[in-house]
Amino acid sequence: MGMLRILLRSKQIVLTQNLKVYNRRRWFGLYSACLSTRINNTGFDLTPGAERDNESFLKSFPRVVDELIETKEQGFDDFYRHMKEVFLHNVPHGTLMYGLSSINAHRVLNKKPLTDEELYEVHLLAWSYEILRGFINVVDDVVDNAETRNRNLCWYKNKDVGLHAVQDAILMYARVFHVLEKRFCDKPFFPTLIGLINKFCWEVNMGQSLDIRFALNFRKTRSLTEFTMDNHDRMADKKVVMGIYGPMAVAMLARNITDPIAFSQAEHVSSLITKFFVDLVTISLLFYNSYIYHFATL
Repeated sequence: MGMLRILLRSKQIVLTQNLKVYNRRRWFGLYSACLSTRINNTGFDLTPGAERDNESFLKSFPRVVDELIETKEQGFDDFYRHMKEVFLHNVPHGTLMYGLSSINAHRVLNKKPLTDEELYEVHLLAWSYEILRGFINVVDDVVDNAETRNRNLCWYKNKDVGLHAVQDAILMYARVFHVLEKRFCDKPFFPTLIGLINKFCWEVNMGQSLDIRFALNFRKTRSLTEFTMDNHDRMADKKVVMGIYGPMAVAMLARNITDPIAFSQAEHVSSLITKFFVDLVTISLLFYNSYIYHFATL
């Protein structure tokens, strides 16, 4: 968020704090509406079952954490207790857009009821993206010297954490692959899934790097020459497109959809949604910043 922070002259803006009128359900309703073109004149229309998905998704997280920290190693109890705290602090918060959009896509694509274990595997795939989002956010907060994330103190700001948060983030990233291999290594889509996740991490971190580079150059030169729509679109594409396309693609893989044309079309639609989403966030931040500035100068 470095570029936006400079443009808005605010370093402490957090999306979930800014858009208080949108609770988690409405954000998911917005995304579902984007995917299914169900926006009507009365507001956002949640797709059937979305609220139920939200609740069951959150309830599945403790089991996911248990699987993440499960080990037969002796003498590492303190380490795994620490990792449990890392996951609980950095994952099940915010909009959960990645995970919920993946579950929504699963529900749309699936033509038969799922068993409890099949549903849990859907949730595990969805939580994998949320854990990766948490890994990226932990590092991003350190780089940005941020104070809060999702109304909580940033992980590195907690007592006895500090820059060790970077190591915790790497462990979060690595543990995702351990659980996915344990659960899905015999599935035909597993190699493609791993490639998709690696692409997600590369693309989003590339977008973060562009954001930081633009911000650093501005601080050095005080020049707005790099603040162009082309650079904005390039950064947004990298930071957001894979966050929207990736969870949908995972749902498609899990439903044995392998047609390259289908994936290409899904990525194209995701890029269109990205432009709408980024513009919405930017406008919301501008209005929020104006609101705060008005009351701060009274």
